[in-house]
Amino acid sequence: MPITSTRKGIVFCAFAGASALGWTWSPQTIDKKISAGSIEFSPEYSPAGHKLVGSFRISTSSSTNAIPSNGTGGACLVADLNQFDIPRMSSGQDRKCTKNSDCNEGLRTGWSGYCDADGERTCWVRPGHGTTELCNKSVDYAPPNVWEEDTKHPSNTTPFDLSKPRYPGKLTQGKRTALESFSRAFPGPVRWRVVACLNGIDPKTQQYYSGCKDIDVAHKEMRMEVSGPPRTVPPR
Repeated sequence: MPITSTRKGIVFCAFAGASALGWTWSPQTIDKKISAGSIEFSPEYSPAGHKLVGSFRISTSSSTNAIPSNGTGGACLVADLNQFDIPRMSSGQDRKCTKNSDCNEGLRTGWSGYCDADGERTCWVRPGHGTTELCNKSVDYAPPNVWEEDTKHPSNTTPFDLSKPRYPGKLTQGKRTALESFSRAFPGPVRWRVVACLNGIDPKTQQYYSGCKDIDVAHKEMRMEVSGPPRTVPPR
């Protein structure tokens, strides 16, 4: 399946404690790559009730499209919400981005934005916190868990239900209505995709580095970010 790759920053897979401690744990720091699968949804539900899941895979690679890595990282579901003016973009940008930080302006607390810098240059948004409904990441402990290679891992361990009330409703006569589902808050069709990230090794110290927690990391060896193919839900 087609994969669009970029090595810009991303905000998930945070291992701040490990970085602070300066871990030197490094069982096998050979070159690896990460790939993002396509969006799948439950066809038995009504268009307003689709449940979304995605996947990612890590494998050893000798290609130039790989980085030294211990095999930690993860993935999240993201949506194209540009039609709803999310995120807010600075005037003159024409809703085009070059890095992830361009896509985080005006987002709700806990949301994250990602730039498809090597493709359409459009922003994609994780519409919520990085919980199991939207993400699947390496657990933060010493040492962090390493993903089994050449295995299809879910990008979200709990399917994301588009009909579940979760977003603050609209203001009516000074009062906010009840929680709305994604489908009501953002009427479709909406494009979705998987964004996956692989942590790298610091080329100077040869130590594990949690590059996936950085929005715009400077060195491409520190992280590898890829985006899976977009899929419109509900289908047109």
